[in-house]
Amino acid sequence: MNPKASNYSKPLLLSLETAGTSCSVCLSEGTHVLFEMEEHEAYRHNELLADFTDRILKLAKLMVKDLDAIVINHGPGSYTGLRVGFAFGKALSYASGIPLYPVSGLEGMATEAIEFSTADWYIPMLDARRMEVYSAVYDSSLNCIDPPLPVILSKEFFEQKRFDDQKILLIGEAAEKAMRLDPPSNYEFLPIGLKASNLITPALKRMKLPADDSAYMEPMYLKEVRITTSKKTLK
Repeated sequence: MNPKASNYSKPLLLSLETAGTSCSVCLSEGTHVLFEMEEHEAYRHNELLADFTDRILKLAKLMVKDLDAIVINHGPGSYTGLRVGFAFGKALSYASGIPLYPVSGLEGMATEAIEFSTADWYIPMLDARRMEVYSAVYDSSLNCIDPPLPVILSKEFFEQKRFDDQKILLIGEAAEKAMRLDPPSNYEFLPIGLKASNLITPALKRMKLPADDSAYMEPMYLKEVRITTSKKTLK
C-alpha cells in the first residue's frame, strides 16, 4: 500500500465530469475536495481528461490503485462528452481493478443547489438544443420525483398544479431558457453548472450498493445519438 494513502481515513474518490461542454476532474476524501481541475473551453474532454487525472494524482502523491472508487457522470448530456468519459473511466477501472460508479450529473447539480436555497422543488436543466432541455425533479430531501427526461420548454411547463404555491428552483445555465418564458414569481434561477465535485455526494450514496460490472455500463443518452456525415463528394 502506498504510505501516503494511509493518511486518508475516508473513501478516496476520483470523479470525472464530461457530460457538458467543460471538462473537470476532482479528487476527494469523503465529501472533502482535495484537488479539482476544470477547463471551460468547449469540448476538450478527450485532450484534457487523462492530463488532469495524472496531474491531480501526482499532486496528492497517490496512484490509481490507492483510490476507493472512480466516478463518472452517466448522463444525460453531450453524446461525445459522455462517450469520452465512459471510455476513460472504464479503461481506468479495468486496468486498476478500482470500481466504477456512474451517477447523475443532474442530481449533482441539485445537491449543490440545496446548499444555497430552501426551495420545495429543485429542477436541474441541461441544454438539449433549441427550447429543449434535459431535466429531472427533486424534492427538498433530494428524492428524485421525476427521472431525467428531455423536456420542451413552453408556457405549459409552468402550469403544473403540483408546483402551485411552491418555491421552485430552476438550476443550470440551460434554465435561463425557461426563465425567458416569464415564469410565475415562485420560480427562481440558480446558474450552477456541471462539475466533477458535484458528483461526490451522489457517488457516496451509490457506493452503499455493490458496484456493477463496468464492462456493461452505457451512458444515459435519453435521445437517439445523431451521427452526421459529410455532404462533400470525393473527387
